[in-house]
Amino acid sequence: MVEEPVGGDTYWFGSVEYSLPIFEKDNGPGVRFALFYDVGAVYEKAYSISGDNFDDNWGLGLHINIPKLGPLRLEYGVPIHHDQYNGKSGRFQFGVGYHREF
Repeated sequence: MVEEPVGGDTYWFGSVEYSLPIFEKDNGPGVRFALFYDVGAVYEKAYSISGDNFDDNWGLGLHINIPKLGPLRLEYGVPIHHDQYNGKSGRFQFGVGYHREF
């Protein structure tokens, strides 16, 4: 029986994203294309960063900005390096945000 990991007390994470406008209006709606790379790891014990055990992925996204609501993000990530608990196939992620000017 393989134990499923529950979490950890130490982690690190990094992300790089490049986006290009497809359509944008000042203080109005907008649509952007994004290309990203994410990398990170989780360790069971506090301050126990060790080895080259990490997961990373790259992906593409479409970001839609709706005034007074914020960004809607649809992204598809494809793993590059992964452990036994993460599959090798890509996955979609959908995110909704809220943005308020101060």
